[in-house]
Amino acid sequence: MTSNFLSSIARLRIAMRSLEAELGLEDLTAAELDALAAAVDVSSSKDHFKAADIVKHPILANVSRATQYRAVQALEDKGFINSDRAFGGAYTLQKDAVPSQMH
Repeated sequence: MTSNFLSSIARLRIAMRSLEAELGLEDLTAAELDALAAAVDVSSSKDHFKAADIVKHPILANVSRATQYRAVQALEDKGFINSDRAFGGAYTLQKDAVPSQMH
């Protein structure tokens, strides 16, 4: 890897951390941030989704199964997603909890 490539990656990570803080997401763990990104992505193609839709998303591929489901639960606890009993407990993205720049 070249120094230029590593420098670009470093700048990108720094920018992401700054944006997360600006959007009030700094209290989320890395797994929760990835699960939120997955939920936002999945919700772009369907209104209701299952936890399995989130945990099978490629962004969570390197996260243990238990951590994946804990992250989904944390997103519900923190108000980012809501379980809808009318749809068999499927989740919906709580658009008010997610800054408009993310959806």
